[in-house]
Amino acid sequence: MIARNELEQALKQAGLGGTCVCVHASMRSFGDRVDGGAQGLLDAFLMQKCTVMTPAFSYHYLCNPVTDAQMPRRNAAGNYAWYREHTLTPGIYDINSKELSLEDMGVFARTVLMHENSMRGNHPLNSFAAVGEKAGALLASQTWQDVYAPFRQLCGMDGFVLMMGTDLTSATILHYAEQLSGRTPFVRWAKDGHGQVRCFSEGGCSNGFEQLAASLEHLEKRIMVGNSIWRIYPARQMSKCAADAICQDPMITHCEKTACMRCNDAVLGGPILPEDFWTRI
Repeated sequence: MIARNELEQALKQAGLGGTCVCVHASMRSFGDRVDGGAQGLLDAFLMQKCTVMTPAFSYHYLCNPVTDAQMPRRNAAGNYAWYREHTLTPGIYDINSKELSLEDMGVFARTVLMHENSMRGNHPLNSFAAVGEKAGALLASQTWQDVYAPFRQLCGMDGFVLMMGTDLTSATILHYAEQLSGRTPFVRWAKDGHGQVRCFSEGGCSNGFEQLAASLEHLEKRIMVGNSIWRIYPARQMSKCAADAICQDPMITHCEKTACMRCNDAVLGGPILPEDFWTRI
């Protein structure tokens, strides 16, 4: 079993005490059981005065586009056949919701979201959850059209990205790097208390993101905790270096599938949005 004090010592060794950290954690990667499980791991962060942020994405709120005017070209949706053939019955999102896509987000992200002092960003599909002193500052700027505002805040606070037994295909900040490189995030649709709303969602397929490892290697710090490999990156430098690499070689993020619609449309720059897109009916 990995004891709480071992986790706290590892956080100190990584230089994360007192910082803001976006965590992508695989609890299985530890091998030996963590004392207290995911809650024990979160407690170790909080004992070290960290503010912990995780993606809390939920596709439970996804709904259908209503009109052709809401369906831009080059939007990783092809001719929208899937949306035309499937009727979605979404829930209605608000920031107090505790719904998330557990299979994609994992147990640690759910633990952060369910914490009694957690906060959640204002985005129905791609929200972030955070716990700690600076949680509000990290999340307050997130909106339907500013999906990666929490990463902009994380960078401004000289925060970190911590991959705990996960690789760069799980590093959501690399979608923010795509945006910094000039790509427009894809548009999706969800519901809040006022009805259907269009929002920016994720960028390209993340299955090719590990190809950015060489560009980020000089920033990476690694430590072992049990069987878990922790990869630590300074968020601001990570996002900038990744964006520069994408600008130099847009295909660097492309997955191995040549027909991948998300990768192909992302490499071309993302959706083509008319100036009045957000107000068109």
